[in-house]
Amino acid sequence: MFFEKGFAMNLQVQGRHLEITETLREHVGLLGGRLGRQFPAVRHTHVTLTREHSHCRVDIRIWAEGLELQSEEQGSELYTTLSRAMGKLERRLQKANDRHYRFGNHHGQYASLRCPNQRPHARLRPET
Repeated sequence: MFFEKGFAMNLQVQGRHLEITETLREHVGLLGGRLGRQFPAVRHTHVTLTREHSHCRVDIRIWAEGLELQSEEQGSELYTTLSRAMGKLERRLQKANDRHYRFGNHHGQYASLRCPNQRPHARLRPET
């Protein structure tokens, strides 16, 4: 479980053919915490790190309020591959949030995956 001020997210890290060190676990926690701060509706994150011969593979799955997203990345360096996979997932969350806001589903308790004080980057109509 990952805790920060007013925020809790279940973060699971699994290694296949790879030992998960404490520094690697902290790095995954920092990247996952960044997702959690930007999108507080994210409740569970599962990260699988796999070492295969000369390259590594990162598979990240997140569950938010009514949403499940997956990101997969392959590369030679573990930390850069992990950062690229988290970046890809962050862009997918941003896209899902903008789509959710743009098409009129912005009423209710979990109207947005963002913090309430943040606005989406794109709008259909300018404010009048």
